[in-house]
Amino acid sequence: MTRFPRRIVTFAAIALAVLASSATAAPAFRSENGMVYDSVAKRIVMFGGFDSHVAYATATRFNDIWEYDGATSTWYNVTPPSGAAPPPRGGHAFAFDPTRRVVVMFGGWSPSQGFMNDTWEWNCAARSWTKISPAVSPSGLNGSRMAYDSAGGRMILFGGVDANHFYNDTWQYTGSNWVKIATTASSTAGHTFNGRTYHEIVYHSGRGRLIIFGGVGYPNNQTVGTVNDFNDMWELQGTKWVEITPAGSTPGGRGWFGMTYESATNRVLLFGGWNNTSAFSYADTWSWDGTSWSLLAASSSIGARDSFAMTYDAGRSRSVLFGWYLSDLWEITGSTWTVVATTDVLPPSTPQGMRVKVP
Repeated sequence: MTRFPRRIVTFAAIALAVLASSATAAPAFRSENGMVYDSVAKRIVMFGGFDSHVAYATATRFNDIWEYDGATSTWYNVTPPSGAAPPPRGGHAFAFDPTRRVVVMFGGWSPSQGFMNDTWEWNCAARSWTKISPAVSPSGLNGSRMAYDSAGGRMILFGGVDANHFYNDTWQYTGSNWVKIATTASSTAGHTFNGRTYHEIVYHSGRGRLIIFGGVGYPNNQTVGTVNDFNDMWELQGTKWVEITPAGSTPGGRGWFGMTYESATNRVLLFGGWNNTSAFSYADTWSWDGTSWSLLAASSSIGARDSFAMTYDAGRSRSVLFGWYLSDLWEITGSTWTVVATTDVLPPSTPQGMRVKVP
């Protein structure tokens, strides 16, 4: 199964993106990157993605790793100059384990590696990678999603796609191995718990449960057919996925969007994404209060976009977005998106031999 048809970027858009990326120092523009919040260092950690300005199948994939300090609006390139490192990729699952202070990464896709099923851990204190060799592992997947279930003390991975199937499998990562969880699904609306990819998953601490929304896949768990854009919402209750049916309006079906849980406001925030059926990117911002979705009258200056990364900076009580065709970084507080002028610091060792201390 190949990636779904996407928008073709015009030369004008590329020119604007290059100008924007040179205006403020930042990591290179990229899509399908991974981004999480290190609650100990109070910094955001970002890895990988692909060059958004060329064809998907031939685009350069990255394996650099960055930290973002929101207090000083500074990016730090913390890519180790030597040692073990994951192959470049995009579409990987990426989540922070606060109990061990490691970022867990699984899978993704690149032209040279195909659908990957390798597991890596980034030690946030040592700033080093370790490749894990589990006895059991999910198959190679692209667009699977992962989050840490604080109530259960477990890392959960769900969904993804390979060359043949969209999956609705649920896996638990133990720190050394993967265990497939035998789950059931319950829907009061009679909906199918479909296999999917490029959905989002967050841990809702107010409810003490993991929640997934959206993604793309075949309806009724078919193995062939027309790819649908989902806008259903499910909650993991033990080993059962239970559909949540919000009152009122619901965001339209989509994949490749951003979603966070904001603990300070007890809301799930959703922005943007790609509608595969009609081939367009969203520019809408939604908030879920535990009962219903609300379309926020958010600043439209951020524009429509998809395939970016978004995470919640709990230390500053705001969601942060980076990625897509530009290297701009945005933050939202309340219902207002604001672009941030950032600076960056070179990696610990550069080709010129200059060394930079990374605080």
